Parts: sequence; C-alpha cells; structure tokens
Amino acid sequence: MNNVLFNEKLARFHVRADSARQAICLGSRMLLEAGDVKGEFERRVLEREVLFPTGLDVQPVGVAIPHTDSIYVNHSQMAFVSLRRPVEFRYMADKDRIVRVGMVFVLAMAHSHEQVDTLSALMGLFAREETVSELYECASSVELAALLQRNGIS
Repeated sequence: MNNVLFNEKLARFHVRADSARQAICLGSRMLLEAGDVKGEFERRVLEREVLFPTGLDVQPVGVAIPHTDSIYVNHSQMAFVSLRRPVEFRYMADKDRIVRVGMVFVLAMAHSHEQVDTLSALMGLFAREETVSELYECASSVELAALLQRNGIS
C-alpha cells in the first residue's frame, strides 16, 4: 500500500464531535481544503454511510472507515480524526447495530483498486488491540505517521 500517502496535515486528535456526521464532515473538509477531493465528496460519503455503514467494533475503541466512489476524488489520501468521546456509528456488518467509534479514517481513493488495498491494510491494523490503543492515544501527526509506517501504511 505504499502508493497511498498519509499527509500529516490531515489529522486531528481528540476533537469534540457530537455525532458520526460531524466526525465525517471534519475529515471530509480537511480533504477538500487540501484539494484531494471534489466539492460533492462530503455529501456522497454521508449518503453512502447511511446505505453502507462503516463502523467496526474493535477493542478498545471502535473505528469507522467512511468513503465513497473514486469519481469524487482528485488525489488518493486519507484523513484521520480521533474523538475525545466516542460517537455512534452503524456497524458495518449489521445496520441495526450501533458501534461506539473513537477514531474515523475518511478514505479518498482515486482508483477503486486502492480502496480494497487500503481497507485491507487498515483492517490488519485494527486486528490487534494493542495497535488500536496506540492509534487512539496518538496526540500528534508525527506519532500517527510513525505508527502507520511501522504497520505498512504510509
């Protein structure tokens, strides 16, 4: 997954969000301001999240990976948002189930095959409780970039 770069400017740590929508919007707006996505990206991610939820029930804190089609993306990138307090997302495997999410990775992939590769790499990252804890405890882009790189995501 070396072709997907993590831009250290596209991360916010321990921010306040009152809903999944606010968390997604924060990540989407960072990507828009960086020029990585088109204007309708945020709306499309929010619409997709209703139909195909992205909440994952991992320990010790849930994670969400909202994204949308590559036609709304200019440059492949991801934004990271960790939350002071978890918010409710719908569970990826069951829309009727709620997951408390403390970290949101908003994916913007310019090519559909990158989405599969990126999701796969992130799922590997979330498989270890220790790594999820380290992610959630990150307080700076430097720490986050180093952790991602150590885990093959750069």
